[in-house]
Amino acid sequence: MMTFPWISVGAILGAAAIILGALGAHLPAEEVVVGRFHNTALLFHMVTISPILVIGLLTGKVSKGHRYFHLSASLLTLGVLFFSGSLYVRSFTGEAIGFYITPTGGILMIAGWLFLAIGGFLNVRKD
Repeated sequence: MMTFPWISVGAILGAAAIILGALGAHLPAEEVVVGRFHNTALLFHMVTISPILVIGLLTGKVSKGHRYFHLSASLLTLGVLFFSGSLYVRSFTGEAIGFYITPTGGILMIAGWLFLAIGGFLNVRKD
Protein backbone atom coordinates (compact mmCIF):
# COMPACT_ATOMS: atom_id res chain seq x y z
CA MET A 1 0.00 0.00 0.00
CA MET A 2 1.31 3.39 -0.98
CA THR A 3 1.26 6.04 1.73
CA PHE A 4 1.40 9.79 1.42
CA PRO A 5 2.98 12.12 4.00
CA TRP A 6 -0.28 13.74 5.16
CA ILE A 7 1.25 14.62 8.54
CA SER A 8 3.90 16.66 6.73
CA VAL A 9 1.28 18.35 4.56
CA GLY A 10 -0.76 19.22 7.68
CA ALA A 11 2.36 20.51 9.44
CA ILE A 12 3.31 22.72 6.48
CA LEU A 13 -0.24 24.07 6.29
CA GLY A 14 -0.06 24.73 10.05
CA ALA A 15 3.19 26.67 9.73
CA ALA A 16 1.74 28.65 6.83
CA ALA A 17 -1.36 29.47 8.92
CA ILE A 18 0.77 30.84 11.74
CA ILE A 19 2.87 32.93 9.35
CA LEU A 20 -0.17 34.29 7.50
CA GLY A 21 -1.97 34.92 10.79
CA ALA A 22 0.98 36.95 12.05
CA LEU A 23 1.14 38.93 8.82
CA GLY A 24 -2.60 39.58 8.97
CA ALA A 25 -2.33 40.83 12.54
CA HIS A 26 -0.26 43.70 11.18
CA LEU A 27 -2.80 44.83 8.60
CA PRO A 28 -3.66 48.53 8.94
CA ALA A 29 -6.51 49.12 11.41
CA GLU A 30 -8.60 50.94 8.79
CA GLU A 31 -8.72 47.79 6.65
CA VAL A 32 -11.82 46.39 8.39
CA VAL A 33 -13.24 44.55 5.35
CA VAL A 34 -9.82 43.25 4.41
CA GLY A 35 -9.35 42.00 7.98
CA ARG A 36 -12.66 40.15 7.79
CA PHE A 37 -11.50 38.28 4.67
CA HIS A 38 -8.25 37.45 6.42
CA ASN A 39 -9.95 36.21 9.58
CA THR A 40 -12.30 33.97 7.57
CA ALA A 41 -9.37 32.57 5.57
CA LEU A 42 -7.38 31.90 8.73
CA LEU A 43 -10.29 30.22 10.53
CA PHE A 44 -11.04 27.80 7.69
CA HIS A 45 -7.32 27.22 7.14
CA MET A 46 -6.74 26.26 10.79
CA VAL A 47 -9.86 24.09 11.07
CA THR A 48 -8.87 22.11 7.97
CA ILE A 49 -5.43 21.18 9.31
CA SER A 50 -6.79 18.82 12.01
CA PRO A 51 -8.47 16.26 9.73
CA ILE A 52 -5.42 16.18 7.46
CA LEU A 53 -3.22 15.38 10.47
CA VAL A 54 -5.70 12.73 11.67
CA ILE A 55 -5.68 11.12 8.23
CA GLY A 56 -1.89 11.03 8.40
CA LEU A 57 -2.10 9.23 11.73
CA LEU A 58 -4.74 6.79 10.44
CA THR A 59 -2.84 5.84 7.30
CA GLY A 60 -1.82 2.22 7.66
CA LYS A 61 -3.88 1.71 10.84
CA VAL A 62 -7.33 1.25 9.34
CA SER A 63 -8.56 -1.85 7.57
CA LYS A 64 -10.95 -0.22 5.09
CA GLY A 65 -11.51 3.11 3.41
CA HIS A 66 -7.91 4.01 2.53
CA ARG A 67 -9.01 5.55 -0.77
CA TYR A 68 -11.65 7.65 0.96
CA PHE A 69 -9.14 8.94 3.52
CA HIS A 70 -6.59 9.88 0.85
CA LEU A 71 -9.30 11.49 -1.28
CA SER A 72 -10.53 13.39 1.77
CA ALA A 73 -7.07 14.75 2.58
CA SER A 74 -6.51 15.70 -1.07
CA LEU A 75 -9.83 17.55 -1.29
CA LEU A 76 -9.26 19.32 2.04
CA THR A 77 -5.78 20.42 0.97
CA LEU A 78 -6.99 21.72 -2.39
CA GLY A 79 -10.00 23.31 -0.71
CA VAL A 80 -7.91 25.25 1.78
CA LEU A 81 -5.54 26.35 -0.99
CA PHE A 82 -8.43 27.61 -3.14
CA PHE A 83 -10.73 28.98 -0.42
CA SER A 84 -8.30 30.42 2.09
CA GLY A 85 -5.69 31.21 -0.56
CA SER A 86 -8.11 33.38 -2.54
CA LEU A 87 -9.23 35.18 0.62
CA TYR A 88 -5.61 35.74 1.71
CA VAL A 89 -4.85 37.29 -1.68
CA ARG A 90 -7.90 39.53 -1.32
CA SER A 91 -6.97 40.54 2.23
CA PHE A 92 -3.38 41.44 1.31
CA THR A 93 -3.99 43.03 -2.11
CA GLY A 94 -7.63 44.13 -1.97
CA GLU A 95 -8.20 42.36 -5.30
CA ALA A 96 -10.33 39.26 -5.88
CA ILE A 97 -8.50 36.68 -8.01
CA GLY A 98 -11.58 35.02 -9.45
CA PHE A 99 -15.25 34.75 -8.67
CA TYR A 100 -15.45 30.95 -8.55
CA ILE A 101 -12.20 30.13 -6.76
CA THR A 102 -13.44 30.80 -3.23
CA PRO A 103 -16.73 28.87 -3.49
CA THR A 104 -14.97 26.03 -5.35
CA GLY A 105 -12.56 25.77 -2.43
CA GLY A 106 -15.49 25.65 -0.02
CA ILE A 107 -17.14 22.86 -1.99
CA LEU A 108 -13.85 20.93 -2.06
CA MET A 109 -13.56 21.23 1.73
CA ILE A 110 -17.15 20.07 2.25
CA ALA A 111 -16.51 17.08 -0.03
CA GLY A 112 -13.31 16.34 1.91
CA TRP A 113 -15.19 16.21 5.20
CA LEU A 114 -17.85 13.95 3.67
CA PHE A 115 -15.26 11.51 2.27
CA LEU A 116 -13.64 11.44 5.71
CA ALA A 117 -17.03 10.47 7.15
CA ILE A 118 -17.45 7.70 4.55
CA GLY A 119 -14.00 6.33 5.39
CA GLY A 120 -14.91 6.41 9.06
CA PHE A 121 -18.21 4.59 8.50
CA LEU A 122 -16.38 1.85 6.58
CA ASN A 123 -14.30 1.18 9.70
CA VAL A 124 -17.16 0.90 12.18
CA ARG A 125 -16.85 -2.39 14.05
CA LYS A 126 -19.84 -4.63 14.34
CA ASP A 127 -19.25 -6.14 17.79
